[in-house]
Amino acid sequence: MRPYRPFEACAFGPVPPTSRPHIPTVTGLPKLVVVSSTGDPVAPYQSATNLARAPGATLVTYEGIQHGSFLDGVTCVDEPVLNYLLELTPPQEGLRCPTR
Repeated sequence: MRPYRPFEACAFGPVPPTSRPHIPTVTGLPKLVVVSSTGDPVAPYQSATNLARAPGATLVTYEGIQHGSFLDGVTCVDEPVLNYLLELTPPQEGLRCPTR
């Protein structure tokens, strides 16, 4: 049985968008990292690519169908993202992780 993950609750409560799409303008932050699954049933992959493109973030792609892949036992995703969070070293550009 898969362990309970509280952030998956968002998959069960569809809520309409509350704002218009916009390009964020934030200065002084380290390079951002976006993690997305290609077959995410809640957040379309194209939205993640758009999100990463706007501030020039690094996109980590998991070729899977779940909503959320970070800290789900996918070493290819977990290790580079944890390294980023601890050392501020962004993952390699274009990192794609195959389904386990």
